[in-house]
Amino acid sequence: MNNDNERLTLREVQLEELNILLKVTEFLDANNLYYCLCGGTMLGAVRHKGFIPWDDDIDLLMFREDFEKLRSIVKEQRPLLEGVVFRLPGDDGYIYPFIKAVNPSIIVDYGKPDDKFLWIDIFPMDHFPDSKLMHWLYLQRLITLERALSMGTYSDENMRQRGYYGSFTRKLKMNIARFLYKFFGGYEKISRRIDRIAQDMDRKYKASQHVGDGSWPNGMKDYFRVEWVSPSVKMQFEGYEFNVPEKYDSYLTRFYGDYMTLPPEDKRQTHYLTAYRAKP
Repeated sequence: MNNDNERLTLREVQLEELNILLKVTEFLDANNLYYCLCGGTMLGAVRHKGFIPWDDDIDLLMFREDFEKLRSIVKEQRPLLEGVVFRLPGDDGYIYPFIKAVNPSIIVDYGKPDDKFLWIDIFPMDHFPDSKLMHWLYLQRLITLERALSMGTYSDENMRQRGYYGSFTRKLKMNIARFLYKFFGGYEKISRRIDRIAQDMDRKYKASQHVGDGSWPNGMKDYFRVEWVSPSVKMQFEGYEFNVPEKYDSYLTRFYGDYMTLPPEDKRQTHYLTAYRAKP
């Protein structure tokens, strides 16, 4: 990394991500597009009224219908927001099946070819089958592709930081995923395949009572009754108000169990990113 660039502290990274979040959610609200904080961002709002102190990430969920409306608007109106660039599934050189809102003035060293600038993630929320067995079967297909995409694009150094060189079993899983990455044709084909599968699943099970992140699922925990994620209420996050599900307790309990208890220090994970602000 160029020594002329100024390295950001964790808190500075959080505040820069907050700036992206404010611009994006203001636009979503103005266009009547449903969103809610999700994952660790929702947990941070509930437990800390802001970021989890060691976290360096912001995640949003949108129902597939609203997600696709946002995708269409971005395609028609690029550039859309001052200081924010939207990366869409299918964009040249973009590896993910979900949307990232990026600040191109903050450089990131994250060990992936596309993650060059600071971002927040926007995930589509798709309908899953009500049958747990059918859900599990769909999930295996999606997670296999997700792992192949992740491990096929992470650098060796990033995989070391994540502990994949620490045991024979984890290294074997990494090597299998990297083989599948090549077998399935690399990030462009895998990302498009995940996007297509998730959209098809949402259409097929539109009448179901269960939803989850269909493009980047976090295991069987990522499986919620629709009323757990909608309607939303406003909640404080870093001095501002953002949408969280009215039944956030049901969501967070499923995802984290006893979510109000702090995890041990060795379980407090970040995304291993290093961020820099280019000097003028």
